[in-house]
Amino acid sequence: MSLTKRMTHQRRTSVRLPPGAKPLFIAALWKHLKRPFLIVTSSGDESRKLSEQIGTYLENDSYVSIFTETNLTPYERLWADNSTSNDRLTVLTSLMSPDHKYPPLIVTSIEGLTFKTISKTVLKKHSMKLAKDATIRATDVQEQWARMGYRKDDSVQIPGTFSQRGGILDIFPSNLRLPVRVELLGNKIDVLNNFDPSTQRSINSVESVLISPALEILPLESSPQRIDSYISDMDFKRCSTFTKSRVMEDITEIFSGNTQSQAYLYNGLINTESILNHLYDNHIVIFDNETHISLSGNSLDLRNEKLKLDREIRGDIPENFPDPYFKWNTLIKDLSSYQQIDLGSLSATASNMGFRSTPEFISRTDDLSHAISESVEKDSLTIMVTRSPRRIQEILTDHSIPNIIDTYPNDLLDKRAVHIIAGSLHQGWRFGSDKNKTMLLTDLELFGITRQPTYQKRKKFKKALIPMELHTGDYIVHENHGIAKFTGTANMETNGEIREYVVLEYAENDKLYLPTDHLDLISAYLSNSDTPPRLSRLHTADWSRAKARVKASTQKMAKELLDLYAEREISQGHSFSQDTVWQEELESS
Repeated sequence: MSLTKRMTHQRRTSVRLPPGAKPLFIAALWKHLKRPFLIVTSSGDESRKLSEQIGTYLENDSYVSIFTETNLTPYERLWADNSTSNDRLTVLTSLMSPDHKYPPLIVTSIEGLTFKTISKTVLKKHSMKLAKDATIRATDVQEQWARMGYRKDDSVQIPGTFSQRGGILDIFPSNLRLPVRVELLGNKIDVLNNFDPSTQRSINSVESVLISPALEILPLESSPQRIDSYISDMDFKRCSTFTKSRVMEDITEIFSGNTQSQAYLYNGLINTESILNHLYDNHIVIFDNETHISLSGNSLDLRNEKLKLDREIRGDIPENFPDPYFKWNTLIKDLSSYQQIDLGSLSATASNMGFRSTPEFISRTDDLSHAISESVEKDSLTIMVTRSPRRIQEILTDHSIPNIIDTYPNDLLDKRAVHIIAGSLHQGWRFGSDKNKTMLLTDLELFGITRQPTYQKRKKFKKALIPMELHTGDYIVHENHGIAKFTGTANMETNGEIREYVVLEYAENDKLYLPTDHLDLISAYLSNSDTPPRLSRLHTADWSRAKARVKASTQKMAKELLDLYAEREISQGHSFSQDTVWQEELESS
């Protein structure tokens, strides 16, 4: 019985696929069923790697989205960076307006799944659709944007901000890659454009846009009765007077709408739903490997419980403090209401769907050529995806094996030759049936290496600081958060491992715990003045605006230099006569 037929009779299906075949299987099944997928992995790295590989097998990798984890240690005064919050909101907003031709294909990890998020009701209430020729009032729209968490600024350069210049409204939605310009004619939307935030110039016209809230946490939408109930349940018997006062001041500030800097600490007080509350009834939940996921989920629950207990004993938080995460065992019950597929079943009866792992040929070119020759003789299709296509072609040609280098083959019916594709996949696979036999090899099987994932955005061109080179009180500059003071290091448990963090102090005594493997993000603060610098404020646009001003100044200077050298290039110069024999003799003497 085929998988699709089994799925019509069973609520749960288990298969046993080799790792390299999983992304192909998911991509093919998604295209065939045309149903929304939620794919769950055991870690954030696994979810990013899997989503990248699924996108490789689809004609457009934008069909795949990641519901990222926040990477926040619970019960600490930390916050998610804006890009993480924007990515999560983009996924949730996409679930509000489904594309029936391309249903949602979402990959998430245990931590992304369990972290509480904005409710479906609040998300819908605070999302706004703008369309050309629609009638709006500028004052009403701006008030609504403010309630959605957007900040008014002089100009729009970063997500989560808006501005007004006469009859023109600019906004950078958290769920979009480019900001939007709304030009009004009276109260009518006359022009709706995307624009470049660096040049402020319009790029293209759009018919409509859906604007999500700017923040995943909107305290003012919480039920006052529920908040009062949570607060009354908190037990401060182990807390100092200062800690109790600070917690109550935080809550007062957050729920008055004056600050967002500590909102993530109180996420459990505000948000009560997970992404599962946003899914459709016909969603299919796919587990990369349910056994590994369950182990990771249980480990995450134990870690969070230990962190909470430690902080309660130290008096850092009151007892009965609301949890920012759902327990994995709780979500398992919620997941059971959806149709499920486990791709990594350990059951001996689970089908491998015809897929098998590929052998490795590291530094064994003779064995490789023999295996490929045998595959070609058996009328099997052989594909090689590699970053070294010319090298592979040379090896095959030396062994008299026909081969073709394809950029992206649309027709792989020619089984007489090996198809070499310039690219990268993490792992290969073999597929065998009576009518179709295929073997795909990657750099892992050919050379024992695989590329670094492209989702790593950090560029490590500069030398990273070493904690031993830092002294307490030194000023540093964080690439994303600005100027801070180094106050020391700390060890904390994350995902069952003890990790070392650099502790940075910002304005208003806010602290950032930076993992030591991310030290490339900070550099020493350098200045000709002995005057101490002003510390940056976290969770504000101050540092982004400062960087934008420097970028604009640099671009202006670059333009002036280009104009100067262009003018020199076209200006009439003075032509000197050729060197004489005497001058040549003088130069050579």
